[in-house]
Amino acid sequence: MSPWRLAAADPATGAWQPRPVRAGDSVWVRPAAGAEAARLLWMRDEHIAAVLELPVRSHEPAQLKVEATSPLRLWADGRPIFHLPAKTVVRPARPWNPAKRLELALLIDATQWATRPAGEDPAPPERLRLLSDPELRIEPFRAWIEGIQALKPVFPEGIAVSIVAFGDQAPPYPVAEDLQPTFVVSPDIASLRFEAAEPTALLRRLSSLEPSPGGDAVDAVADGLHACVSLPWSADARRLVILIGDSPGYSLLHPGPTGTAAFPRRLDVDSVTIGLFDSGIELATVFNTLDTEADTDIQRRLVQHTRSQYRSLASRPSLSFVHSPDRPLNPTDWAQALSRRWDWSGRGACPAFWTEEQP
Repeated sequence: MSPWRLAAADPATGAWQPRPVRAGDSVWVRPAAGAEAARLLWMRDEHIAAVLELPVRSHEPAQLKVEATSPLRLWADGRPIFHLPAKTVVRPARPWNPAKRLELALLIDATQWATRPAGEDPAPPERLRLLSDPELRIEPFRAWIEGIQALKPVFPEGIAVSIVAFGDQAPPYPVAEDLQPTFVVSPDIASLRFEAAEPTALLRRLSSLEPSPGGDAVDAVADGLHACVSLPWSADARRLVILIGDSPGYSLLHPGPTGTAAFPRRLDVDSVTIGLFDSGIELATVFNTLDTEADTDIQRRLVQHTRSQYRSLASRPSLSFVHSPDRPLNPTDWAQALSRRWDWSGRGACPAFWTEEQP
């Protein structure tokens, strides 16, 4: 028997499951939903010789062919396979959470309520206008309140909701008064709490949120997500954050178009979403296209970048949504997506799973 083994995760337990392989063998693996890379162990007998990393293109199964074992040559449909040191840490994937209680944080982009007056004479200097009417501010979120009520049969032990808003960090240089952010995160972390998901109370809390200028195009998405980690989550509840906005967050791995981030931030969305995952918190995203027209090339590229970022931040592809005035979000769709069972989710680089499925 060949001393060489390839280990992927057992889809039933998540534990490593080594399989003997020889030159010419072919196997199928599947990444965890939401993972950016799938990792396997290359073993000789019981000892790990290397950690193998396969970038994720989609969440379809991938075929691996062993062309040689010593030295290892592995083929993966034209994708690169990175050979990492044997002691490389592999972040575990997370299984389905069958909890009957839901704790939900709505993370609202308060900068989407800061707009420039349309059709007005630009002289005197045009200023940002804050959407002061609470009814207009909360109108796009009524679908979410309906969707939360639709989830109650799925979570018979109750649903608790926290509402958090983010603005932006103050620029480290002088800016016009109308561009100065009102806050980074509101309410402050010490005041964050969950309350019963009663529709009237939720709408009242949403209407009490204040709008904030954002300064540049990038806003405090990462700060808002980081604040959600500090919520008083219960150990026996399913934990979920829903990000609703039209602003991108600061990213080191996937920065936005040149000029959209005027200064570096203290937190980035890539690191913070890892923290959410490690804390057992799922993330859904809604790209809320309140402004349907992008007039310039930089605006179009920014919209495309934000859509892509929100899609990648979601814990699973099925938890990424788009809302627009001409195509409003159907509350039934997202409620069904949240209640749909899944097997394993990941973030960053997580184990690959053995599968018999083939695309």
